[in-house]
Amino acid sequence: MSADTLIRVAICESNFKRDAIGAAKEYGTFQYMRKTWEGFSKEYGKPMDITRIEEQAELTAWAFSRGYEGHWTTYRALKANDALSGPFHHTKKDNDCVLKTI
Repeated sequence: MSADTLIRVAICESNFKRDAIGAAKEYGTFQYMRKTWEGFSKEYGKPMDITRIEEQAELTAWAFSRGYEGHWTTYRALKANDALSGPFHHTKKDNDCVLKTI
């Protein structure tokens, strides 16, 4: 999993806001639901602090390496729009993230 992909997901999920709270009560930079965070942390094998951006990035990288990237709607959208690589421009439209390759 490339750092670039994680950055793109974090931009779209929260614009890198460590304390972002989504409409469905998702939390943090990568917008975890509490149960997902707890389940991934347990499977990862070490306690993780959802409030720490570094631990969110670590757990998300691990989740992607295990094939769980489809958990993030943002990842699926970026993949469908061929926006996982290359230079990009970030905008918000109707509260949705738009990453366009340039």
